[in-house]
This record gives sequence, structure tokens and C-alpha cells, in this order.
Amino acid sequence: MTAPLRERFANTAQDTLDGSINNSVTTLDLDDASEFPSTGNFRIKIENEIMLATARSSNTLTVVRGYEGTTAATHSNGVGCSQILSADSIDR
Repeated sequence: MTAPLRERFANTAQDTLDGSINNSVTTLDLDDASEFPSTGNFRIKIENEIMLATARSSNTLTVVRGYEGTTAATHSNGVGCSQILSADSIDR
């Protein structure tokens, strides 16, 4: 069994969605994701939804939707996306 990737953090990592997303996609594009960690897992919040990002390739994030009991939702182009530190990330 392999160990899960360590959670990574970046100060003030935030950007905006480059295109709308529905409530089921697992990849999303940001205008400029360079402030977000390039390896490991990290949590992001878009509106009221928390997601676990498991990979970043250029400006594309691979995510697990509706994380920590939030509901996967539709999000519009240009909506803000921020990396967050949550109680669950500290507990792990």
C-alpha cells in the first residue's frame, strides 16, 4: 500500500476559473495556476464548495469534488478559486 501524497501549502494562492464547470467534472482550468502547489494534494474552495486537488499540470487542476461534506456545484467562468487550510487538513 502506498502512502497518500503529503498535503502542500502555498501562501495566498488564488486565481479565477477559465471557463464554467458543471457539478461532475474532475478537471478544471484556471487563468494562472502558478501560485498553487505543483505536487502533492491541496484543498481549494470555489464559492461554497471545497475540493481536494490531487494534481496540477500547468493551469489545469485534477480535483475530487464536494470534499469535506460540501456539495459539488456548477461554477461560472471567472469565479474565484483559493487554496484553503481546513480543520480536516490539519487533522490529517
